[in-house]
Amino acid sequence: MNTQSQPNHNPQIVMEMISELENWPHVAPQMEIKKGLKQMFQKYNTLEESQRRRLDQLLIRHKEYCLREGNEQYIRQHNSFCHHYIGGVSIRNIAREQAITIRAVPKGINAVLDRLLILLLGFYGIRWDVKNKAHY
Repeated sequence: MNTQSQPNHNPQIVMEMISELENWPHVAPQMEIKKGLKQMFQKYNTLEESQRRRLDQLLIRHKEYCLREGNEQYIRQHNSFCHHYIGGVSIRNIAREQAITIRAVPKGINAVLDRLLILLLGFYGIRWDVKNKAHY
């Protein structure tokens, strides 16, 4: 008989754990930064040139990261993000253009925001291999 404990799939316990994580002091500022970053990109076309230039530099760094990783999904998500926030293309049209589900687009855009947040905080480029050695 297997004596290892099985994971608890009780939704209430999972929700309590998520709620607890959201209340940690270091998570709240990160979420506020992410929210602010999203709002800046939503207003991209109305920002001053100097503000747009800063966001452009961040997007260039993100694109370089995606290309360096060679991850097709990251590249697709980056393109979706730029089409939506910079180009003003609707989620529906992006999904149609990339032949993906309409739900995949917002998830991809959110993943880009997460990576942009990492770039802003300076923790980008760390990958762990199977032996848990950091690569920079």
